[in-house]
Amino acid sequence: NRAGGLFIRAGAILPYWPAMDYVGEQPVETLTLHVYPEGTSDYTLYEDDGDSLEYLRGAVARTQIRCEAEPRRVTLTIAPRDGNYRGMPATRSYEVHIHVAQPKAVTAAGWSYDASNKTVCLTVVEDPQRKTPIVVRCDL
Repeated sequence: NRAGGLFIRAGAILPYWPAMDYVGEQPVETLTLHVYPEGTSDYTLYEDDGDSLEYLRGAVARTQIRCEAEPRRVTLTIAPRDGNYRGMPATRSYEVHIHVAQPKAVTAAGWSYDASNKTVCLTVVEDPQRKTPIVVRCDL
């Protein structure tokens, strides 16, 4: 067992998959995002079936994720997935962890604040019918 610090660049948006023994063991319906706001950060999540060469024929999905940090507000925007691939989940939920000081307000239902980790925690679900972005604002 190794102990030590983990250094994360300010502005990083880090996706985490569920634990699996091999790629494709289970569909990834919930993706965990750890967001470390600083300035404006962009991240493109790229997904394919993880098994074939169909990505060469364009069978991929991309999700644009942006975090904009201002002195008193952090805005996280998750765009609708663009594209598709074999086995792609019909809908996607995101377990979001935004590493900030305790906010005064958050524009999403069901959020909580983990004071020991200084993290806003919430789960959001995309609406595949509406194709609108998910927007979460934390007023600091």
